[in-house]
Amino acid sequence: MQKFARKYALGDPKQELDDKEFWEKQARDYKIEVLEVLREIWGKMNTEGQSNGDLKGFRRVLRITKRP
Repeated sequence: MQKFARKYALGDPKQELDDKEFWEKQARDYKIEVLEVLREIWGKMNTEGQSNGDLKGFRRVLRITKRP
C-alpha cells in the first residue's frame, strides 16, 4: 500500500469529505483503538479538570463505537 499526503487550503470542504471517507473505510477495531489512545492522551493532558469535556464523554463515544 502506497502512502501519500494531501495538501488542502484552509476551509476546503474536500478535506472533511476525505477525512470522513478515510474513517468509514477503517476497521471497527482500529477505530476503537484510536479512541482509547485519544482518551488516554486526553486524560494525561486534562490534569486541571477543565470543563471542556470529561472522561465520561469519551467513554460514551467509545461505547457507541463498540456497538455491533
